[in-house]
Amino acid sequence: MTDINGDGLVELIVTDDYNLYVFDGAGQLLWQVPDAGGGDVVAGMMDNSASLKIATTSGKVIDAVTHAIVWNYQNGFGFRLKLAPFPGENYQQLIAAEPWDVVYSYDVGRQLHAGLFQLLTMTPLL
Repeated sequence: MTDINGDGLVELIVTDDYNLYVFDGAGQLLWQVPDAGGGDVVAGMMDNSASLKIATTSGKVIDAVTHAIVWNYQNGFGFRLKLAPFPGENYQQLIAAEPWDVVYSYDVGRQLHAGLFQLLTMTPLL
């Protein structure tokens, strides 16, 4: 749940295997994006634009204002998603974990795969 449209009220972001849905607090569907589903979803400031972005494990990044897919990472973003501070930037990096001990870092603002780490040792693999 995140206030993705800046109205001071939180919206609920839900995905299924195929689609992304955004509901208001009363459960009314506000909008949806076909073919942007996934097993996990995260929303936040992932680039220097004024709008929040929504990322799903399918590899899609959606602009919360235009509802457009702004990045389609063909390999998908892993199994679980989180956001973390990005050193030297005003936005957050996308962190994606696989079901094993590998964690990926993505710079959504530049549409780059930023890093790969082995979780148990935090050793950079790339």
